[in-house]
Amino acid sequence: MEHSTDLLIDDDVKIVGSTLRSRIWIRIGSLICKSIIGNDVFIGFRCAIKNSSIGNNVQIASKTIIGGDNKTTTIENFVWIGADTIINEGVTIGEGSIIGANSIINQDVEPYTIIFGQKKKTIKKRSYTKDRVPEFSKFLKTMIEKKEQKKYIQKNKRNNYISASFVNNYFSSIGENNIFIGSKLAKGGLVLGRNITVGNNTILEAAGKIYIDENSTLENNIHILSTSHDYKKLSLPTTMQPVKIGRNVIIGSNTIILGGVNISDNSIIPSNSFILKNISR
Repeated sequence: MEHSTDLLIDDDVKIVGSTLRSRIWIRIGSLICKSIIGNDVFIGFRCAIKNSSIGNNVQIASKTIIGGDNKTTTIENFVWIGADTIINEGVTIGEGSIIGANSIINQDVEPYTIIFGQKKKTIKKRSYTKDRVPEFSKFLKTMIEKKEQKKYIQKNKRNNYISASFVNNYFSSIGENNIFIGSKLAKGGLVLGRNITVGNNTILEAAGKIYIDENSTLENNIHILSTSHDYKKLSLPTTMQPVKIGRNVIIGSNTIILGGVNISDNSIIPSNSFILKNISR
C-alpha cells in the first residue's frame, strides 16, 4: 500500500495493491483492492472497492460495493454514494453526483445527477448551491487523536464494535459481529426500552439517534442509518434524521432502514425489506 498523510484506517480493514492519498477515513471491515483513493475521502463500514479510481472529496456510505475484477470503475470528485449500493465494474460516476441508498448502478452517470433505484431508476439533475467542497478534515483529526489516546472504538469478546452512547442499556441479547455507533455528545446514541434483542452482523449508525422501544427484536444483518446529507449544497453537510422503532416490533433479517423513519408498535418487517418511509398499523 502506498499512502500519504492523515489516514485513519479502522480495524479489520484490508488494503491490497492500492494507493491512498491524504485525509482518508476507512471504517471497520472494508476492503480496498487494486484501487486509487483520492484526498478527503470517507469510506463507511464493510465496503468493498475493487479495481477502482476514487476522486477527491468523495463520501461512500456503509456496505457499498464498487467495481470488480476486470474493467476499471471511476468515481469522480464530490460524489456521495448512499448505503448498501452496488456500482458495477466499468461504470463512471460523474462529478458531484448523488447515488441513492440501496441502488444498483450499471450505467455511466452524468455529472451532477441524482440517481436511485435498482431495475427501475429515477434520474434527475442535481440543483445545488456552490458553497464549498465536501470535506471533514477537522473531524478526522479529532478521531485520529482519539485513536492515539486509545479512546477509539474497539472490538469486544463477541467481535462486536460498540462505541454508541446508551440511554438505558436494556439489551437482553446481542449476537456477534455487530457495529453500534453514535455519541450523545453529538446528540446521537441509542435510546432503548426494556428487553431488546439484536442478532448478528447488524450495523446501527446512531449518530442522529435511534430509538428502540420495549420487547423489540432485530434479527440478523440489519442496517439502520440515522443521518443523511443535504445534497442541495455542494458541501453535503450532515443532517440528523432520528429513527424511532416502537414496542413489540420484529425487524426481519437483511433489512435496511433509512434515517427519519418511524415504525409503529407491533409492526412486523419482513426480511429483505428496504424501509424509507414510515410504517404504521
